[in-house]
Amino acid sequence: MRDPLLARLWPILQPGPVWVAGGYVRDRLLGRTSHDVDLIIPGRLREIKPLAERLASSLGVRAHILGRAPKAVWHIESPKLKIDLWPLGDGTLTSDAMRRDLTINALIMRLPEGTIIDPTGGIRDLQERRLRAVSCENLRSDPVRLLRIARFAAQLPEFSVDPNSVEWIAGLASHLGASPHERVGAELLLLLRGPASHRGLDLISRTGLAPYLFTEETGERNVTPAVYLLPAAHLMSSPQTHPIPGALREAGDAGRLGLLLFLFGMTAPACCRDYGWPKEVRRHALSTARLLPKALHLSREGAGDRRLFISRCGTAFPAVLSGAAAVAVTCGLPLQPWQRWWRQWRRNATVLLHPSLLLPASEAAAICGLPPGPELGRALQRLRDARILGRIRSRTAARAFLRSLRSQSISGPESDHS
Repeated sequence: MRDPLLARLWPILQPGPVWVAGGYVRDRLLGRTSHDVDLIIPGRLREIKPLAERLASSLGVRAHILGRAPKAVWHIESPKLKIDLWPLGDGTLTSDAMRRDLTINALIMRLPEGTIIDPTGGIRDLQERRLRAVSCENLRSDPVRLLRIARFAAQLPEFSVDPNSVEWIAGLASHLGASPHERVGAELLLLLRGPASHRGLDLISRTGLAPYLFTEETGERNVTPAVYLLPAAHLMSSPQTHPIPGALREAGDAGRLGLLLFLFGMTAPACCRDYGWPKEVRRHALSTARLLPKALHLSREGAGDRRLFISRCGTAFPAVLSGAAAVAVTCGLPLQPWQRWWRQWRRNATVLLHPSLLLPASEAAAICGLPPGPELGRALQRLRDARILGRIRSRTAARAFLRSLRSQSISGPESDHS
């Protein structure tokens, strides 16, 4: 057996019969590395439990059941490998292949000899670099597969999408709206990480899936014209194409997701509450969607205004900057202001996120004549802003600033940068 991973698993799986199915076979035939293995095992779920436990033990983890009958599987996950054991039950290898989403994911390989079973024509589609759905009914039975095809279009940029499959997606687009948000969220993240995310988003746009990605009622949406979507998404596909590579690397998933939320007009927390995204990623993505227009306005303003904006963004700033820079360059705006802004972050992030007030809070309260509470908080925020803007550089200047506030109404409007 030439495959090192399967050769390592075979001593536990033998004497078989055992088949490998799905994405692992596809990726190996494409010469790609994969750490996600689907195994088809004769028998029912309870009958293959001993094998699942042996495999899990060899990886130092435990096996558990994922899903519900009749689609329940034994799932094993270690830091470097995921294995699903699918019980064949009363089915056949052909019926297993025919239930899958794409023909290139319906290939089945017998262990240990490596014989390929291909009832859907997946080998030919691999050779011709084509994404083709196994059947319209398979898409109808699990509408998340509509989005999966768009995800594969982003992950496999050299593959075209079969025209019949495009028609099926368009005809079933509204079914996506009733799909579990967490599964939709997982597919969106995988799509946005792809080397050609703009291709996936183009398919979403052309087939009418877009209105069903986010189904929360969040009021009026100010959707950005689609003409900006694909070029901006292309720039966000990788640090090699992005105008500020360091910002995109530091932003990670939040930058790409924030751009998507901005382009779809989704800025309310409720819009992505149930999509399963990590809390920090979700928070930074929402900040990006909300603050990106302000960043576009401030990019060519003075250094003080830019510093204050960094402070307002907090740790979400790389995500905000990565999205805003991609939109700006797509719209033909110059790159230099964004590069300058990124250098400002790299030099001064710690100071801007945690500016010294120069005075203890107790002394500031005494000077302002205020007890602890919201009014004192606003006074201290104004002191921080003045410090960030470079207007206060010493304790003496800080005391003078606070004394000036005492003669004003410090409960007035907040700074217009908030």
